[in-house]
Amino acid sequence: MDLVRSHGVPVPQVYSYSVNGGNSVGAEYIIMEKVSGRTLGDQWYDLSEKERIRVLSDIVAIEAKLFAIDLPASGSVYYERDLPEGVARVPINTEDSPADINPAHVLQAAAEKESKWLRKYGRPRYPVDRVYREFIGYQKSQPQEHLENLERYLQTAPHLVPAEVWLHKPTLRHPDLQPNNIFVSEKFSITGLIDWQHCSVRPLFLCAGIPNYLQNYGDADSENLIEPSLPENLADMNEDDRGFALEQFRRRQLHFYYLAATATMNKSHLHACMYESGLFRRKIFDHAGEPWEGNNIPLKADLVRLAQHWPQLVNPDVSAERRPVCPIAFTEEEIKECLSIAEQQDAADTTLENLRGFIGISTDGWVSNDRYDHAVAQAALMKERVMEYAENDFEREMTEAHWPFDDHDEKE
Repeated sequence: MDLVRSHGVPVPQVYSYSVNGGNSVGAEYIIMEKVSGRTLGDQWYDLSEKERIRVLSDIVAIEAKLFAIDLPASGSVYYERDLPEGVARVPINTEDSPADINPAHVLQAAAEKESKWLRKYGRPRYPVDRVYREFIGYQKSQPQEHLENLERYLQTAPHLVPAEVWLHKPTLRHPDLQPNNIFVSEKFSITGLIDWQHCSVRPLFLCAGIPNYLQNYGDADSENLIEPSLPENLADMNEDDRGFALEQFRRRQLHFYYLAATATMNKSHLHACMYESGLFRRKIFDHAGEPWEGNNIPLKADLVRLAQHWPQLVNPDVSAERRPVCPIAFTEEEIKECLSIAEQQDAADTTLENLRGFIGISTDGWVSNDRYDHAVAQAALMKERVMEYAENDFEREMTEAHWPFDDHDEKE
């Protein structure tokens, strides 16, 4: 936080902190100034077009400052005084040439860590995203299957490093640009960013991309960079159709204007975003390194597609004779089943995102106090309609037991 603050990024000033419990408090802590303004999450779904563009412009301007920080290597940022003896380190403020750290190591590190954790603590469980449970017959997922996919990933990861050296540039980026981590003034200029604890320096090709809350991948208009507009018959739509149309317009606007601002203020990021197969490389890296929550499909589907399109994804400019052989393979039955479930999950994601927009909640279910009762009522209405469309008692029973917007224990 001190590093990015010194480069003009609006973050709270840290007054004091402790990295271990060996203090009078008896615990790790951090004390920082209170950020002025209010969280963007309080009004995320109610922004006008002008306010939306203002916020996007500020986000991109801040990212441009982060991308411009000159860093010598990938890894986590610490004060040297906080690192124990024996830990490898590369000083940030140095005139030496960048450290010779293979980007493949970055691709593998998180997956190796997750693999070790899963071997020790993994237990069968339902996917935490309740809407996915239907696609696997409401059966618990096995951690061993995910472990096998992590091993496949680790075999392929070294081949996913782009040949273009400029894409290896060590880059620092906020890890979770979601509305509740962004504070804004009354005029919607950004006053502060919080939640930096998972931030790390990565090669540019792993940092590039539109933040999750701003992207609209999967939508043809967004992917083709068509400037969004509202349907001409909006006034004639019923309440439900109008709600979905407005949410679609909002998502298309975020995607389009984020890239438009990036093209003006952060060209290196735009070029990395447009790098062929860049989105796939980032996606498979994220799926391999994120904590296992009972969903074995995303990483496996990535690996299936990697095996299917190996010549296009790995050294496409190299002749077939010189290109390494793909080290993984799947049966036709595995491919068909996995991609079918992945397609169903993608469709469910789109439906859920539209429903969240209609209800007025974030991905984690957060809603402001003044909108809470309305959101609860909207969610109940959606559940009632789904139950009406259920074809039999079993579907109604499973909908009741696994409805994603009901209160539930996330461990179940």
